[in-house]
Amino acid sequence: MRNLSSLYLFCVYSLIQLVLVNSESDYYDCNEPLLDRASIKATSQLPDREAHNARLNGLNAWSAQNSDFGQYLIMDLGQPMNVTGIATQGRAHGTEYVLEYAISYGSNGLDYADYKDAGGNIKINCNQKLQRKEGRIVVDGALKSEVREPEGPVRALHLTSELVIVDNHDGYTGCIRALLLNGQPVDLKSYADRGLYGISPGCVGKCASNPCLNNGTCISPGCVGKCASNPCLNNGTCHERYDGYTCDCRWTAFKGPICADEIGVNLRPSSMIKYDFMGSWRSTIAENIRVGFTTTNPKGFLLGLFSNVSGEYMTIMISNSGHLRVVFDFGFERQELIFPNKHFGLGQYHDIRIRRKNSGATLLMQVDSYEPKEFHFNIKDSADAQFNNIQYMYIGRNESMTEGFIGCVSRVEFDDIYPLKLLFQEDGPANVRSIGSDSAWSPEDSTYAQSLFIKLGDKAEIRSIGTQGRYGTNEYVTEYMVQYSDEGLAWISVTNEDGDIQFYIGGVPNKQEGLIVSQNFTGCMENLYINSTNLFQHIKYAYDSEDYWLMQKYYKVNTISNCPEPPIVPVTFTTPGSYARLKGYEGMKQMNVTFSFRTYENNGLLVFHKFLSEGHVKLYLEEGKIKVEIVTSGNPKALLNNFDDSFNDGKWHTVILTLNTNLLILNVDGRAMKTTRLLTFTTGGIYMIAGGVTGTGFVGCMRMITVDGNYRLPTDWKDNEYCCKDQVVFDACQMIDRCNPNPCEHGGTCKQNSAEFTCDCTASGYSGAVCHTSLNPLSCEAYRNVNSVGTHSNIHIDVDGSGPLKPFPVTCEFYADGRSITILHHSNEETTQVDGFQEAGSFSQDIQYEADLRQIEALVNRSASCTQRLQYRCRQSRLFNSPSVENDFHPFAWWVSRNNHKMDYWGGSVFGTRKCECGILGTCIDPTKWCNCDAGLESYQEDGGELLDKTHLPVKQLRFGDTGTPLDDKEGSYTLGPLRCEGDDLFSNVVTFRISDASINLPPFDMGHSGDIYFEFKTTTENAVIVHAKGPSDFIKVSIINGHALHFLYQAGSGPLGVSVETSYKLNDDKWHSVSVERNRIGVNLRPSSMIKYDFMGSWRSTIAENIRVGFTTTNPKGFLLGLFSNVSGEYMTIMISNSGHLRVVFDFGFERQELIFPNKHFGLGQYHDIRIRRKNSGATLLMQVDSYEPKEFHFNIKDSADAQFNNIQYMELCATI
Repeated sequence: MRNLSSLYLFCVYSLIQLVLVNSESDYYDCNEPLLDRASIKATSQLPDREAHNARLNGLNAWSAQNSDFGQYLIMDLGQPMNVTGIATQGRAHGTEYVLEYAISYGSNGLDYADYKDAGGNIKINCNQKLQRKEGRIVVDGALKSEVREPEGPVRALHLTSELVIVDNHDGYTGCIRALLLNGQPVDLKSYADRGLYGISPGCVGKCASNPCLNNGTCISPGCVGKCASNPCLNNGTCHERYDGYTCDCRWTAFKGPICADEIGVNLRPSSMIKYDFMGSWRSTIAENIRVGFTTTNPKGFLLGLFSNVSGEYMTIMISNSGHLRVVFDFGFERQELIFPNKHFGLGQYHDIRIRRKNSGATLLMQVDSYEPKEFHFNIKDSADAQFNNIQYMYIGRNESMTEGFIGCVSRVEFDDIYPLKLLFQEDGPANVRSIGSDSAWSPEDSTYAQSLFIKLGDKAEIRSIGTQGRYGTNEYVTEYMVQYSDEGLAWISVTNEDGDIQFYIGGVPNKQEGLIVSQNFTGCMENLYINSTNLFQHIKYAYDSEDYWLMQKYYKVNTISNCPEPPIVPVTFTTPGSYARLKGYEGMKQMNVTFSFRTYENNGLLVFHKFLSEGHVKLYLEEGKIKVEIVTSGNPKALLNNFDDSFNDGKWHTVILTLNTNLLILNVDGRAMKTTRLLTFTTGGIYMIAGGVTGTGFVGCMRMITVDGNYRLPTDWKDNEYCCKDQVVFDACQMIDRCNPNPCEHGGTCKQNSAEFTCDCTASGYSGAVCHTSLNPLSCEAYRNVNSVGTHSNIHIDVDGSGPLKPFPVTCEFYADGRSITILHHSNEETTQVDGFQEAGSFSQDIQYEADLRQIEALVNRSASCTQRLQYRCRQSRLFNSPSVENDFHPFAWWVSRNNHKMDYWGGSVFGTRKCECGILGTCIDPTKWCNCDAGLESYQEDGGELLDKTHLPVKQLRFGDTGTPLDDKEGSYTLGPLRCEGDDLFSNVVTFRISDASINLPPFDMGHSGDIYFEFKTTTENAVIVHAKGPSDFIKVSIINGHALHFLYQAGSGPLGVSVETSYKLNDDKWHSVSVERNRIGVNLRPSSMIKYDFMGSWRSTIAENIRVGFTTTNPKGFLLGLFSNVSGEYMTIMISNSGHLRVVFDFGFERQELIFPNKHFGLGQYHDIRIRRKNSGATLLMQVDSYEPKEFHFNIKDSADAQFNNIQYMELCATI
């Protein structure tokens, strides 16, 4: 901040503390309190609230007489100090606090300068005000009730003591399970295992089962190095470290921590990679070609093999239609093959494999994981099917093409040649090179001292020189000079044979022959380009660099390097009743208004001008869109709505409104909309800005308000030119961005106006005021607990509830014995053929699941057990190359665990054995082998079974080898099933409170501004405190009352707040019930699965002008929302959501049953809605308003003899099927 000796703040009801260091000292910890030795005064104060009370943590506070920006707190610091922070605090035990304050500073106590932000605006410090805060309880997933905290700044709920489960004063006995604090599970069993008084693990009456069947024994491997399991893939070299291992991938075609990432190259139209066989030409009849690529350009040359000797060739390319096209001529006949029904130019990664078999008469083409397609050729006996004398391999394009492939190419293979691997090797061979790469020469500094020397060898005549910028960047040469030399020592500059050409800008010295200049130009110029060069930019650079050679090129006289701009003074209209009244030219046939504005409001008047002739023009915002209304003499009112954009996004927007005879032009942010129509008018003398006429005024900021070309600083406006002094703020834009940082969780969209923000949770998978509560169950087990289920269901689960992990799809299987199985699918569940991969692990398949790794780990860790079936069917294809010893294990196939470890056992076996299931059971077809496939028999064999160790699951990658070539009989196929997990440890994490004074004390739990607690309970106790946590003054408490009600009570700074919810069923019925307590920044909700009932308790009332309001959000398009009933008169009124998702109001007040529908809107999409209903005209008219839509009126024909009064209202009910 600034060095200052006195500080001048204007604020209201404030306690202040400044933190500083003396600018002359070396003490920079910035923690010395300032006010301990400062003198404090104020412009006004209340009795017993004097200025000297403005200190933190005091019993009193300074309070100004009025709450406006004319109140100042003045602090004399005694000497120049460096102020690094200012803190404010509300008055203790009250609701008085500062909302906004600004800072001024000075050195003499008389003259003060405003402290401004980087944009030159007065820095307004805001303590954001929230109209309400909320928490919620969800009981068995239903009924919603709300309690609101008093208005005030956001208060954190600090609970520094231990969280007690349960309170030992109120005697809860029963079971608790599935406890989550802010989405994190608590291990209740560990507390029970400590032998706590009255606490037992599990829920009494449910027996623990032995997980090891048939006398199974857990096997623990010995102490081995990290490299023993060969964690490095693709022949990477593993190096042991004390803290793990590293993989050396330098001599592979891969990179990454375990050598699993393929090496690729980005190609542009001029790029080409050429592999020259350098005389080692080869001839083939069974090629094995592979290339991976991705592109969004549906055409291009991908790969080609050529022979200039035999004229034979083979090319792989993407056609203009986006199809894969293979063309070749091996001497017997030109062939063209198309891979149909797939577009290859959509940016997806594709893996192409091509090989020939049957003496070259059959070509197999496989794309990704699709079934290979076979193409057969009729080759005469006399024909030669061999591809002869292959000389060159090209990638991207060949030398005869001007443009080639655009995109990324990886893993190019031709038999045993890997050109990309060779290209990127250090000291790689000279026969593979890249042409047309993205590299360029770039000197360290952009000055004329940098030179590029080109040695031509022999003397040559240079006719021209061309330059080009680096591809894909904005780096390019702007100026250069040329010199030449014979010996490279004495350099001669190339000059213009006609001499230097002088170029004048803004004027000419009056000494040139033939030039007569009467006056040079005065004003501003910018962006003068000569041959695509910005000359002004070069002149400025020359003088800024003080480079003598550069400055000689340009000569300046009485010029500066900028155009002075008028000062920008923003003005804030803080209320709809504030406005400005500015003058324009009267009696004109044209008008122009220009200004910039920013706002968060949906509606508001921007400009209104009444013509001297009949009519007016109005520019305004409606639902965030800019519209123009114009009325002229003899013409009907016209409404112009040419922009579809919304402009209430809080950003600055520039508007130019121009009217002329028969012409209107509206320009917004540089986009002009021109309207030609009959327009005849004569301008008046007054322009109303932001309000001052009937309708909604503008709330927000404006700047650069210019009327008919005249701009006046808002600070120069006179008192009669604006209204009102306490509603208009000059030289500052006082708008609070309540959506930055975004208060909405889980990707919810924040929307705001000048008063508050709301969260749109649509499509986020979450609900609530800040999108905190998940709409999906924690697991299949949780889904089963609250829903009627069949044998299976396809759902999304959210394993951490309100935590950061997103929901993901699973299939739930439910069994009659109470078991629940969660199935997570992947993209490779069909049986997949493996052929033509001889080297160990040369076939690789990454497994992509329908959840990411963090989601899977959370699911697996919470499950009681997980399995995955892995099967391999083989013919003459070995699997583990068994038998083997521990330190000499070289399998042909393996799988990679979720921790990226190469695993040494197969399905049906256990870790560390290097065996398949038959090797464990001793049933292999060859007793000397440990896997059936290792026998290498010509008949088909199988090895497979369940993988049972969940710490290794799921399978992340599969690797196979020993499948020969496409021409032999060696082959295999694998099948990998989905991940299947049983149970949810969250619901088996159960403890029983056997006696009434038993309790568990958990570590301190701080809810702060938001947090949640979830648990399930079952009990026969009628009254008990289940959860209780407290701090110095804050606390939360969840209790069961009378066996059929839950009470949530909490305190966060103010007095205690609570809500009781009565259920229609017993909560102490010895059945499981779920409870979710949530507190966030907007409200408090309570939802059990029944209703809230309000009894007028004999104080029945009768009304003829009801005023009803209810807010709600739901994703269930049906349900009873609110009702009023009288058993005495039989009259009623209900508000509900119909099955079609519409709002439906039904009532009978005695004169006739009425049913009203609010049309054209669906209320079951999870959005928040505000419903207001009232009656007027002696009950004959009902007004229904939804959100910010226009109210709808419904009129009823009531006979004179009828009674329109709603008589003897006895009950009000809120029902929670919604």
